[in-house]
Amino acid sequence: MGSDEKFSFYKIIQPGQTSLETMRIPPNFTKNYTRNLPKYVTLKGPNGKIYPLQLRKDSAGFSFKEDGWDSFFKDSGFQGGEFTVFTYDEPYSHFEVRIFDMSGLERMPLMGSCDSMSLSEELAVPAIPLKQVHPEGSNNNDNYHLYDEMLEKAGIKFPYILKRLTSYHVEKIFVMNFSKSSVLEQYLPSERENIVLLNAEGRSWEVSYIPKKNRSSLSGGWGRFAHENGLKVDDMCAFQILSQHEIRVHVLGDLV
Repeated sequence: MGSDEKFSFYKIIQPGQTSLETMRIPPNFTKNYTRNLPKYVTLKGPNGKIYPLQLRKDSAGFSFKEDGWDSFFKDSGFQGGEFTVFTYDEPYSHFEVRIFDMSGLERMPLMGSCDSMSLSEELAVPAIPLKQVHPEGSNNNDNYHLYDEMLEKAGIKFPYILKRLTSYHVEKIFVMNFSKSSVLEQYLPSERENIVLLNAEGRSWEVSYIPKKNRSSLSGGWGRFAHENGLKVDDMCAFQILSQHEIRVHVLGDLV
């Protein structure tokens, strides 16, 4: 099966059932379709909100951990009898959830909750090029020179990639995308692998690095990294490549 395929399973929420009783992912789903689920995933329901979740693995298989799943369960307003479909988008470590009431009608997304861009469209948005990556590729090189000077003064050396965060990176999709560049091809893995993100204090988070033909992305753990480091829309970040499996993320506002 191709890595871009999506796989689904369903659960029926029984009347009086608690969130703890609904967290188990069917063993046959992971056995037949996704044998190696990542540690961190995102989940989106009809309310349009994205929930970063951690998966637990034990002898019985995989389940959603309480932190995150409990919030999703309560926000979804389960009353009992709902037929709930989970569709897993493997390249992005992301679950889309559709909920059908006992009447057979699907709960529709709330007005204003639909993203104006699809997941694949968001991942195609290019990263801001640095002068070291594309020496003549930008009309705003003066601004990039300022960032380069800031990084140089802070002792941060190339290779790095500069990226301004959007709502899709830290509020909605929780996937960090990069346009394809010689920097990524030269320094990072050529196939999907887990790598480590470090913050300025040296704390580490494991994420999935997914290289593709026209772009690459960080998923399966990026949401937790963004949340625990307080990243927000319009933050300018430098992704400094330390090794093939390590990237240190610098928030440039912290360097001023």
